[in-house]
Amino acid sequence: MKLAILFWFYKKPLICKNRLKILRKHNPKIHIYGLYGGNPAQKDIFISQLTDYLDDCYTFEYNAASYWKWCNGDLLITEWYRQCGQYLPWDSIVIVQWDMLILAPIEKLFSNLPHGQILLSGVRSIEKEAQGWEWVTAPEKRDKYLQFLSYIKKHYNYSHDPVFCIFIVVVLSRIFLEKYSKITNPELGFLEYRLPIYAQIFGIEIVTNHPFRTYLPGDKISDTVISVGRQISLKNIVKNLLIPSGARFFHPYCNYFPVNIERLPNILRNMLVWADLLSTAILQFIKRVNQIKKCCKALICNMLSKYKINMETFFKKK
Repeated sequence: MKLAILFWFYKKPLICKNRLKILRKHNPKIHIYGLYGGNPAQKDIFISQLTDYLDDCYTFEYNAASYWKWCNGDLLITEWYRQCGQYLPWDSIVIVQWDMLILAPIEKLFSNLPHGQILLSGVRSIEKEAQGWEWVTAPEKRDKYLQFLSYIKKHYNYSHDPVFCIFIVVVLSRIFLEKYSKITNPELGFLEYRLPIYAQIFGIEIVTNHPFRTYLPGDKISDTVISVGRQISLKNIVKNLLIPSGARFFHPYCNYFPVNIERLPNILRNMLVWADLLSTAILQFIKRVNQIKKCCKALICNMLSKYKINMETFFKKK
């Protein structure tokens, strides 16, 4: 099976360049295609920085809001497929977003992926495990979800257990994108349930035996390798790299990362970890100080109120 990478980017060109250098280092013989989904007026800024690291690049030119693109990233991918992806050499494509850090060859990370199947991280039953997930519970979004269910039941005789995914680790097969690029009413629904449900409709297997753990907001998170709602810490990244069996796929991480970190002496790696710990401790200290200030002010206000002293006059005197 021929794997390729689709690098989807729209922010921070220098960080994108850093990510592509790392991808090239670990995947020297793999095709890396680009999908620019940012402001078309700024594409030259990105392309000038990244063109040397991409085998091909497509710009999504449609005038759409950033939020729409975020909710419909799958439609940007299908447009890439229609316009140029179908003519490029690959069997399965790994979707790599600009804020991902991948520190191993993709052929090693996805060596167990069967031909034609797809991988979507965090696949779960909507009925059993989506309580509190806003895309099917918030009133307006639930209406859209129910419209989507009604549509697929009518047009595809859908009778499966509806599922959703966490759109982080994603590998799509050519046969899936060929079918998905031809669906009618593609904007109906939301990509994180649209993708796995259409895979069910197409009869395409979704791989579930993989090491990529994902978390919803509210889940108990320990040493995250993939998370929702917060950035992976440098400490956890370096800790995993020091373990042969540690994770090599991290998201989100929006900062610069050394391309050749393995060349750094252990003392420098440890310094990176301690610097990250120190910055975290400082932020926590500042947060605690602000909390104490608020408590003290509230206590003073209560005392002044008790003795009927005008609070504004008191604080002006101070």
